[in-house]
Amino acid sequence: MDPDANLREQRRLLERLRALEAVPITTESETQRLDMLERLADLAEAMDGWLSHGGFLPAAWRAGRKE
Repeated sequence: MDPDANLREQRRLLERLRALEAVPITTESETQRLDMLERLADLAEAMDGWLSHGGFLPAAWRAGRKE
């Protein structure tokens, strides 16, 4: 797993989810939200597994910055 790519995708998904907060809830927007939340959960689970088994931190976390 590439923790840097994982973190970038997590951050992009969070931005998109925040943007959807202003969108009226419809079947389509709710489906988008659920898809993004499912992907975010998958990424978080993968990062947890990676770190729990001795993987290294993403570069942004090692450097203490937000990329």
